[in-house]
Amino acid sequence: MHYGHGWIMGSDGQRWHPCSSQSELLNGLTAKKVSAVKRLLNALMGAK
Repeated sequence: MHYGHGWIMGSDGQRWHPCSSQSELLNGLTAKKVSAVKRLLNALMGAK
C-alpha cells in the first residue's frame, strides 16, 4: 500500500519515504573521511 507523494507503508505499518533515507545516505557518503595514517594510529593506540 502507498500513501501517495512517494510515501510507502512498511510491513510494520510505519510510513516511509525514500527521500529521507537517501539524504542520510548522502550525508554519510559526503562526510569528511579519516586519513589512512590517522586510522592506523588510532588502531595502534587502541582509540575508537
